[in-house]
Parts: sequence; structure tokens; C-alpha cells
Amino acid sequence: MAAMVASILTSQSKLQQALATGGIPVHEEVSLRAEMADVLCKVGHGINNSEMLEGAVQHYETILRCVPARSTEQIRYLESLAGAKTTQYMITGASQPLTQAVQFSQRARQLCTEYQVEVDLELRSKVINTLAFAVSRRSALMGDPLESSDLDDAIAYTRELLSMASNNSQLANVARNNLASQLRRKFNQCQDVAYLQEAQDILAKTLTQSSVLEPMLNAMVQAQLGEIAYDKYEKTKKADDLRTALDCLKTGLSCLQAQHDTRHDALGRLV
Repeated sequence: MAAMVASILTSQSKLQQALATGGIPVHEEVSLRAEMADVLCKVGHGINNSEMLEGAVQHYETILRCVPARSTEQIRYLESLAGAKTTQYMITGASQPLTQAVQFSQRARQLCTEYQVEVDLELRSKVINTLAFAVSRRSALMGDPLESSDLDDAIAYTRELLSMASNNSQLANVARNNLASQLRRKFNQCQDVAYLQEAQDILAKTLTQSSVLEPMLNAMVQAQLGEIAYDKYEKTKKADDLRTALDCLKTGLSCLQAQHDTRHDALGRLV
């Protein structure tokens, strides 16, 4: 962390010196501001400092005024700005940064699609990933109301992300876990068991098709399978569903960190 703080000071000094001399080329200013913003995001996230994130936001906003409106650069920095806003939300819990993250991600996606700007798959995936997360979280904050399209949009964006990701990649596995969570929430919203079954099938596929699943993600998948089985038990009252729920929840809980959101939900099922 000390090295990152030193990097911030170095980048800030370079930027101030360059701006003070005047006549700095636009591409050089963009490069310096991007370097500064990236470090501010990393450190701000690491130490939960919202002011550092706000500093990064200001740099990204300036960069967006410098680069062409319909360009890969515009998409890249819109995605970076959306990511910074998402992190601000995670630190502060305030809804405004989350709403802004949705807006910036939607603009980036619009550039990718409507204007046919050529972007690589990695950048497009990042845009959709950030958008899916922000829209899903915004819906959850509101209690997934039926009158809002946010949850349906989040499901659609996550499906879009899965269509772009390599089948056994970390991105695909995380997206499947997120999609299953969204489908469970859709079940809770409308009580259509088809959503619950699809969520269960997706998670089972994740466990069987992924040769190596990162331990924390494996725990999240197991815990979520337990919650789905418990939801089914509440419908069927079958002992097998309850037994499956308990086994999966215990397996997941044994690996999840104490502060993890999924652990809190899983514990609620076991109490």
C-alpha cells in the first residue's frame, strides 16, 4: 500500500508540473490523468477512502471531455468512471453513485452497439459486467419491485455477458453465480418455480463443468445451491430438499469469510 501511495504522489507531481508548463499535448494529459485515476481507484478501494475515488472520478470526467465522443477511448473511460462510481457506492452505501454508474455504463454500451464503435471483447465484457452489477444492485436496494425493470434488465445483461465469456473462464463462472442469484430474486418476486429451477441448473453446471473453481466462488455456489434447495423445501416440504439444503449450506459456510454477504444469507437459513 505504501508503494501505491508513493505512486499517487509521483503521478500527481508529474501532472501538476505538466499542466503548469502549459501547452501539454492532449494525449499526454490524458495519459497522466488516467495513470493518476487508476492508482486513486486502487488505493481508495483498498482503504475504503471515498475522497480518493472522487479524485479519480474528476480525472475520468476531464479525460472524457478530451477524447473523441464516439471512440474506443470514450468507452474505456466511461467504463472506468462507472467502476469508480460503483466502488464509491460500495464504500458509502449512497444510492447516487450507483445510479450514476448505471448511467455511465449504459452510455458505454450504447457506444458499443448503436454507433458500431469497434471494441475488443475484453472491454465490451467489462462494460456489460459493470452495468449488470450496478443495475442488479440498484434493484436489490429498492427491494426488487415488480414495477421496475431493473431486475429483468440485470438478468438480460448477465446473459449477454455469459454469451461473450469463455465457457470455463473465471468471468463465466462468476457470471453464472450472479445470474443464479438474480433468478432466485426473480422467483421471490413472482413465485414462478421455473426461475428457481434454472438457477439450480446453472449452479450445478458450474460445479460439474469447471475443472478448477476458485475456492471462494465454489463456497458461494454451494451456499447458493443450499438456499435454492431450502426455497424448494418451503414449497414441497420434502425431506430430501431440506437435507440437500443443509448439506450445501454447511459446505458453503465452511469456506466463506465471516463478513461475506452470502454467508449472512446462508446462516439465516440454518438458524
